Amino acid sequence: MIDRNTIDRIMERADIVDVVGDFVALKKHGKDYIGLCPFHDDSRPSFNVSTTKNICKCFACGVGGTPVSFLEKYLHLTFPDAIKYLGKKYGIPVVETQLSAEEQEARTERDKLLSANAFARDAFTNELHNGNEGRLVGLKYFRDRDLSDETIKRFELGYSPRDRHFLYSLAKEKGVSADALEQVGLLFRTDDGQYIDRYRDRVIYPIHSISGSIVGFGGRILVKKENTGKYINSPASSIYDKSRELYGLYFAKQAIAKKDKCIVVEGYMDVLSMHQRGITNVVASSGTALTTQQVQKIKRFTSNLTFIFDSDAAGIKAAMRGLDVGLERGMSLHTVLLPEGEDPDSFAKAHTAEEIEQYISEHEEDSLRFNARILSEQNGTDTPQGIADTVAVIAESMAHIQDKLILDIYVKDMAPRLGVEPDHLLEQIQKLQQQQRNTTRREWQNTQRRREQRKREEEAPTPNPTVPKEQTSQPDERLNPFEITLLGEIMKNGLMEIPDYEIEPGRHGCSLIQVVQKETRDLRENGTLTTHFCTILDEVERLYEEEPNPDIAKYLSWHEDPVILHTVADLLMNEEELSEMHSVYVSEASTPVEVVSRVMRTILSYKYDFVLRQISDLLQQLQTIPMDHQEGDETLDERSIELLAELANLNQMKVDMSRMLGDRILTPTLKLQPRQHLK
Repeated sequence: MIDRNTIDRIMERADIVDVVGDFVALKKHGKDYIGLCPFHDDSRPSFNVSTTKNICKCFACGVGGTPVSFLEKYLHLTFPDAIKYLGKKYGIPVVETQLSAEEQEARTERDKLLSANAFARDAFTNELHNGNEGRLVGLKYFRDRDLSDETIKRFELGYSPRDRHFLYSLAKEKGVSADALEQVGLLFRTDDGQYIDRYRDRVIYPIHSISGSIVGFGGRILVKKENTGKYINSPASSIYDKSRELYGLYFAKQAIAKKDKCIVVEGYMDVLSMHQRGITNVVASSGTALTTQQVQKIKRFTSNLTFIFDSDAAGIKAAMRGLDVGLERGMSLHTVLLPEGEDPDSFAKAHTAEEIEQYISEHEEDSLRFNARILSEQNGTDTPQGIADTVAVIAESMAHIQDKLILDIYVKDMAPRLGVEPDHLLEQIQKLQQQQRNTTRREWQNTQRRREQRKREEEAPTPNPTVPKEQTSQPDERLNPFEITLLGEIMKNGLMEIPDYEIEPGRHGCSLIQVVQKETRDLRENGTLTTHFCTILDEVERLYEEEPNPDIAKYLSWHEDPVILHTVADLLMNEEELSEMHSVYVSEASTPVEVVSRVMRTILSYKYDFVLRQISDLLQQLQTIPMDHQEGDETLDERSIELLAELANLNQMKVDMSRMLGDRILTPTLKLQPRQHLK
């Protein structure tokens, strides 16, 4: 976390003209400035920058904001990263809260591995441009593939020579940890303990994270060798997971956001050739089907996805992968098959950018329709079995569509294409959706049984009765009714702006999720909030910071925690009634005042329940104190006085809360005070 004072200093210092002027050519226009909007294809200046208000706004597309929000949108930064950017720009040191020992260790380890990759990147690029072998072999290969020197340098392409110890020897000379290089897969050790370069005799494609760090490498061999694959890639590590990364996304993200479309191809050269030709909103899946994590990254910039593959059998097979993941995440998916014998690399080299864009526009087909057409051709439409086989596959894909309206439109469109009645297709889809829910519920129940079994085993009497087993507090495995009610509000209205709420002294306005975070902080600190609800609050707040308009309900419905997943599934199955206890209906449109009032009352009810339980606990403790203790036993007397004082305090809180809950007004903030007996 960045210190609040630092944030305030930076935001006060940041000048909108100065910040925007780094990226947009501005002209004086009266007391303000204008320029071409960087967020859409602007033919005449429509981007207004106000010096007096310190904000910017495009009067054509509507995008604008403060210096910080401009950087968030233009550079696709998170709020903390935008603050750090401005801090560096204006020479203001960014102060962050002290990390724990574990957090510091993890950050140090990550930094060490990233530094190792950066060192290797520099070694490979230097060899490509300055080494004799690099120029004669590696640079020649890239130039023979029609890559310009500009493209080669921009994507930081490199070369690893034949020398088995090239990288290791250089690392030893520069004081770089061989262990770190081994962890990221750049070196491996033989049985006799020698370090060997893994990427030797290959051209190198560095893989950048979305922020530009080198997280992995792809290496292509140039001379075919027996028992040697054409490509090798970095193994999984703490900084690299193939299923999470997309080659070229770092270079494509601004174009993706501006064009509101992401083009997905298969390989490194496909991306490079398309970028070089001017089609810059292109990424590669590196030959694998799109994963959930990859789609999530793309969705930060656009919901429109177009696959481009060659028209052979392998290309068609590839074009049919990744559909389900995209549909489940609410993406608009299209597929383009290139002319026979072409791939994105060769097609880009043979055509101009305008020709490529025109071809995509004329030949892209809705991916679900594409899959249905290809399957119908393969299975046949002249037999019931052939039709049934096609319907089964398409219905399974359609079952992943979460939006009911979109599903209804697809059903009406696809049924005649498949040769079945819409009702029959919908019935099949609903059966599959119910199976998905049942599977999720069974997984959750199995997890619950395993945890309960472990709990019983841990609480079982010890074999030695003379040594009593220490009782440990087990975390609650379920959300309580108050948390379920709050979860319903978060799913529906978590991103709603609450303009009049004072989130900090003198600072008004925040999201509903931030209201919930603040108002339940004391419940978290005293251990009342369940672990699962704390997880939801933290992840949703982080999601809110990282994405411009995230879908909270869909995000939580994909959660890896089975308790959260099950609870969310139940809420989505019964969208109207989100809590049996309170009968809170959040499907109706509500004003910010109405929403925050409901939320505050629910939180107060949660705290009221907590106080009642503490009163009950205190009464039980008082009953355990002997009434006939000897006069002068000061220990018992002091304990009784402490408990009675605590009881009086809690009873007063109970009265205050009862009065508040009886008022039909916005409930004021009420904080629980820490209690000694709760520790």
